[in-house]
Amino acid sequence: MSKVCRILTSQNLNQKKYDELDAQAKLLGKLRKEIWQRFGSLAGVGADHRKIRSEWVKTRDFLPLPAKAWKETLRDVLDDIAMYEASAKEKVVQAIYKKTSDKAERKKLCKILNSNDWMNHPYLSRKMRQHKKHGKTEVENQIVLEYGVYSQFKGKDGNTWLKIPSFTRGKQVCVPLNSKVDLTGCLRVILKDG
Repeated sequence: MSKVCRILTSQNLNQKKYDELDAQAKLLGKLRKEIWQRFGSLAGVGADHRKIRSEWVKTRDFLPLPAKAWKETLRDVLDDIAMYEASAKEKVVQAIYKKTSDKAERKKLCKILNSNDWMNHPYLSRKMRQHKKHGKTEVENQIVLEYGVYSQFKGKDGNTWLKIPSFTRGKQVCVPLNSKVDLTGCLRVILKDG
């Protein structure tokens, strides 16, 4: 399945709606920072968002955030951490190829690296720590919406309006867009410049 990146902007969004979305994005930004802090290092190797989500549902309260918002943020950040780790692994593979010309040894080291057993291997562990520093984020202006959480409708001018869950259960913030396109899939709402 391919990803499509379309950038749409809001049109005539009033300040009250923007402020509510901004407050939600700031709370999700704090959660993003926490997830990077907890899972952006060795503790996050092989982290499964479903297991973490199930544990957090039982042990934590994220009010006033909508449940789907924090769950999708958790998944999104853990995906970012996995990509960050994959990037470090590519650099370690290059180091393996520089270290040895023995094909069997290369294959063995690459297999250990890909199975996440590298933490127990002195050379691979050292190389991964060298290339995968503890990650962090400063993002506080995004809301990730999975498909089915948001809805949409056409305004009088034919442009699409996006309905985003708000802090109040059952109520949504309606955002007028500058396009007539029908939205599908996962969306990333980025708030900037008011």
